[in-house]
Amino acid sequence: NFIYNEMKECHQCNTFNNSLNYIEWIKEKGGFYPLSFYLELDGSIYTYTISLPTNYDDSHVYPLIIIFPYFDERPDLLDTIFRKIINDPEIEDIICIIANPLGQTMGSYMGDTAIINCIDHVKSNFSIDENRIYGMGYSIGSYTTFTIAQNYPDLFAALFVCSGEYMTETIENIKHIPLIYISSDL
Repeated sequence: NFIYNEMKECHQCNTFNNSLNYIEWIKEKGGFYPLSFYLELDGSIYTYTISLPTNYDDSHVYPLIIIFPYFDERPDLLDTIFRKIINDPEIEDIICIIANPLGQTMGSYMGDTAIINCIDHVKSNFSIDENRIYGMGYSIGSYTTFTIAQNYPDLFAALFVCSGEYMTETIENIKHIPLIYISSDL
């Protein structure tokens, strides 16, 4: 599995060279890596996954795509997305993260705060164009995408959601955000 192998390589390289800061090391190498930070909210370690362009440069600002996954059982979907993004020369250099909600979002303090802290961690360590942050999700990940967008309506430049619901009481909060919404009837 592409994702597993990249994460395994990352762990081996992180232990291999302690003289380099891990974030600086992945900036130099580019690719797909897990990152963690201390979440003061509950004293836990929050881990997310990041994909950097192989030619990452701090002097350039990059769009950020935040992917909210459909549980961990869907590595094939994420693998497909990342392979396309990493290997397609027609796609602009971008940074992608897979952000896993901590508990529930839906306006819960814990879930929303974990996601916002994750985004802040990315913005503080990488060169992000804050006007080009995009949310993306499938199924329950779409619900998370909608929830974060509806609770933080100035965060995302656009949304791409597939087979997910939204909160009807706050849908007006995102009427200004471009949206691709895919769903079907059964």
